[in-house]
Amino acid sequence: MANLTSDQFRKDFPAFQSRDKYDDSAVNFWLGLAYANFFNQQRWGNTLNIGVEMFVAHQLVLETMSLASVTVDGNPGEYTGAITAESGDKVSVNYDTNGSLDEGAGHWNLTTYGKRYIRMARMIGAGGLQLGIGASPLFNGPAWPGPLTSIIPNPDG
Repeated sequence: MANLTSDQFRKDFPAFQSRDKYDDSAVNFWLGLAYANFFNQQRWGNTLNIGVEMFVAHQLVLETMSLASVTVDGNPGEYTGAITAESGDKVSVNYDTNGSLDEGAGHWNLTTYGKRYIRMARMIGAGGLQLGIGASPLFNGPAWPGPLTSIIPNPDG
């Protein structure tokens, strides 16, 4: 499976079309990092590229949030937490974010792309579990003990 390009990423995720807001160097940086360090082709199989795209989209949104904090005299990368209540004049708005949070997902909960990614990542490689073969007397013996260690030389002597 070929690695994605920034053009393919933008085609698959039209929200990231703006090259001014999401320049190619940032997209390519996260694509390269994802393929080199965060994804295993054998584990992800045919879903590799969609996992990479969710990862990249999440990172780009976090970077945009970081840059936006600088424009309001904040520090880049500073995290103040999710807004749970807002009021102004006679209007007040509260959001219950707990229902949409994935427990233990940390920063992945900060974007919809991160939530999608973490849900996929938790499912990848989590295939069925075989507890037993069945009721046949031929296959209900003890578990396989592993390789015969007596015929494998011990490197420690």
